[in-house]
Amino acid sequence: MDSYLDALEREIEFAAVKFAGRHLNSIYIGGGTPTTLEPYQLDRLIRKIKCSFDLSDCLEFTVEAEDRTALHTKAEGVETAWNFAHLHQPADHEAGH
Repeated sequence: MDSYLDALEREIEFAAVKFAGRHLNSIYIGGGTPTTLEPYQLDRLIRKIKCSFDLSDCLEFTVEAEDRTALHTKAEGVETAWNFAHLHQPADHEAGH
């Protein structure tokens, strides 16, 4: 998985150069894949994004999670990396239950 993150970081660097000067207002990491990462790997990804883009206008940050892989420790890692006070946990009707 670390080689995947190496490639993803190169893609992030490419996008940061291509879109230099633009402000992001939303970050979405999805597909359920992010929660298959170990907490340190998810932290690595989030920190790379934070260091590569101007997020001063970012209003939304979403990490889509698959129920079977979304451990509490991973959510805490996201919360710590972004200094969130609260992570939204969908109600049963939002989660498709």
